[in-house]
Amino acid sequence: MSLIVSLVTAAALALVLRRPLSTVSASCYVAAALLGAAGTYFTLNPQPFPAMRAGVSVIQRGQLGFGLFAVVMFVGAFGKDSAVYGRLAPVRAELSIVASILTIGHFALYLGNYLRLLQGLLGLPPSVVSSLAVALVLLVLLTVLSVTSLRVVKKHMGAVGWKRLQRLAYPFFALIWLHLLGFLAVPASHGSMPALLDLCTYTLVFLAYAALRIRQALIAREARMPHTGRVGS
Repeated sequence: MSLIVSLVTAAALALVLRRPLSTVSASCYVAAALLGAAGTYFTLNPQPFPAMRAGVSVIQRGQLGFGLFAVVMFVGAFGKDSAVYGRLAPVRAELSIVASILTIGHFALYLGNYLRLLQGLLGLPPSVVSSLAVALVLLVLLTVLSVTSLRVVKKHMGAVGWKRLQRLAYPFFALIWLHLLGFLAVPASHGSMPALLDLCTYTLVFLAYAALRIRQALIAREARMPHTGRVGS
């Protein structure tokens, strides 16, 4: 349930932050960093307030960051004449940076756990080993994509090269699902309803994105094809 709430919250945040991200993006990045740091602090120092624990959980488990990444990806899956694209496309790079900052907190807290798990690598289930390997690749891709999304970096890159590099977002988004699958599949198969619900929700998000991308590709292909008609006698 927290994942669904995170996805809705991320969509609402994207709309609310649309103007600030275009005018005072640095302030938004600082706010995201403070929010991520608070998530890490209160995870290590749990508070007795249920609402605060729930908020900390969605930040530290990376669900809010994932929700913002999903918004960034889905915006690109809509047509350029759509209202969604028109509103959010100008701040996609900034949204991805905010999502990256929030996700760094998730990586930072779990990195120690990952390193401890690597010490007993041979005794881990194959799904967990695969998920750890994917996590390392995700960390590299996250760093590259977030740094090159900064305006100052983008200005020093050619438009063609920048667009090609940003295509790494597609494997990045796909690898997120593989990473989640590695950790959620086992508990879900053993009857954990929260894990099963999260896995189904993540899978539906990725399937919906894939369907939209395929639809856009078909529309673009049709637009490029010459229209032919019959000549009547």
